[in-house]
Amino acid sequence: MILLLTTFILSLPCATEAAPGGYVLGPGDRLSIRVYPDDHLAPELTVRTDGTIMMPLIGAVPASGATVPGLTATIQKQLEGRFYRAPSVEIDVVRYVSHRAFVLGSVREPGGYPLYQGDRVLDLLQRAGGISGASIGFAYLFTPRPGQGAPEVQQISLRRVFEAADPAHNLAVPNGATIYVYDQARVFVMGAVERAGSYEVSEGGTLLRVIATAGGFSARASTTKIRIYRGSPVKVVEVDASAIIKNSGEDPVVMPGDLIYVPQRFF
Repeated sequence: MILLLTTFILSLPCATEAAPGGYVLGPGDRLSIRVYPDDHLAPELTVRTDGTIMMPLIGAVPASGATVPGLTATIQKQLEGRFYRAPSVEIDVVRYVSHRAFVLGSVREPGGYPLYQGDRVLDLLQRAGGISGASIGFAYLFTPRPGQGAPEVQQISLRRVFEAADPAHNLAVPNGATIYVYDQARVFVMGAVERAGSYEVSEGGTLLRVIATAGGFSARASTTKIRIYRGSPVKVVEVDASAIIKNSGEDPVVMPGDLIYVPQRFF
């Protein structure tokens, strides 16, 4: 499910940025590596599917599962004595791919963000610039469950997160998760649609109209178990859109603040 959010989030930042020591490297992460005093040895390398990078002079170096400081020390040790007397190695992450989470809804900078070891909800909200004015105080944490259909959903009190960092609400954020901060003015559509995102909804607007506004169902959408998440405490309404399309079901009215999740078919 979370992978389908790429229709809304095109990519993580491409500019080189220093990675905190807690980020664990994995396949797909792209690294900028500089070796001093040799200004000519400055490759950009991608962590391969086997977990290694191909470093000039050295060859394959294990990178997956290492932190940036750890990989820096490994490369420096392998260069020292064999090729350089006292090399200095600097590594930056150019593109985060293997560990990330998404922050959407009523935040200042919605999008995808790198996920570091020990990150909790508050860390990701701060990375997204904090809460914008439309929030009324709660969020959802969606955790993907590959092969099991709908994600796990946990409701979060933002007041408990910001005022007390309550661990019952300031939850650990797993890889691939989405934090959606409730927006009382708009409807958010996520999952297997062509243009996931937030949309204004007119009075009397229905589920299928909102999905049409979001570009319609994607080719791999499962239309029989669409979920609408509403209010606090969260109420989940399950809708069979295929029945509505066949005129054998009622197209439900959606409300500002609703989150609509369209699941993906796994076959």
